[in-house]
Amino acid sequence: MTLSPIKLLSTLHHIFVSNIENQALFRKAEVSNPWFTEQNCKTAFESWAYALREESATEWCKLESLGTSIKLSNKKVGLILAGNLPLVGLHDIICTIITGHFIIIKPSSQDSVLIKWIIDEISIALPELKERIEICEGFIKNADAYIGTGSNNSARYFEYYFKDKPNLIRKNRTSVAILDEDISDNDLKLLSKDVFSYFGMGCRNVTHLFVPEKFDFEKLFRIWQPNHELINHHKYANNYTYHKAILLMNLDKHFDTGYLIMVEREQIQSPVALLSYSYYTNKEMLRNKLNNEKENIQCIVSGNQSIINNTIAFGETQSPELWDYADGINTIVFLKGI
Repeated sequence: MTLSPIKLLSTLHHIFVSNIENQALFRKAEVSNPWFTEQNCKTAFESWAYALREESATEWCKLESLGTSIKLSNKKVGLILAGNLPLVGLHDIICTIITGHFIIIKPSSQDSVLIKWIIDEISIALPELKERIEICEGFIKNADAYIGTGSNNSARYFEYYFKDKPNLIRKNRTSVAILDEDISDNDLKLLSKDVFSYFGMGCRNVTHLFVPEKFDFEKLFRIWQPNHELINHHKYANNYTYHKAILLMNLDKHFDTGYLIMVEREQIQSPVALLSYSYYTNKEMLRNKLNNEKENIQCIVSGNQSIINNTIAFGETQSPELWDYADGINTIVFLKGI
């Protein structure tokens, strides 16, 4: 088989561009998982089309020294995929194909429709790959290496079962945002994308705000008001109602916008329909907090690089590039090393 990494990425780009309006597929995905609304599926396809654009694909291949052709391996890699977002496991699939390994995929029950669809599309467009990709509905056995993504609890099981094989196990992470007193209306509007995209269910979604003392929450709520339509989604509404009831019963102080609950807490993980925040008084205190939480943070959103390096611009968390590896662990390096 002679297949170049660029051809693979170009083919995938074409697949996503051609299916951005595939409403029949999106409806099927939504029937299987109500969190995967047509809009969320479309957003995911647009994100992949952007990530796979020619200049990005070329840059990634150059960064990872992928060469002009995929060098085939006899190794089998088992992929246990997450299902919190549409096609969230696709990056692992691409990385495994592009490093030449056989793939055994265990899709999440939450994302089986789209994952099986993209595998079919790859097999049709690049038939030479058909025999090198397998879908497994049960436990993956006899793989030479494993990549698993799940909760902190499931990660402990993965680490136990796969301890004798090379493995890359990912746990729960979330993202946070740092707000200044003079943050612009436009940045607050962009931040709403980081918070509300995919109902806030991704590790790249912001679930905690670090805000200065005397922060103007009324301004924030005014700018975020267009997101009130989220409450019309029944599963989101159920989460909102549940957390609101708990807070009211416990007499906990909180903000209630009618579609989002905000609570002052130190913990950075927040459930759907709830957003936590905490105050900071100086940059050093904030740096220490972020450093203590670094194993739990996927992205830091900020417009102020003087606080901490490697932050992401407002509105960009759900537009990762191909080289933005989950948990900061280079998947290509791992796969080349097995």
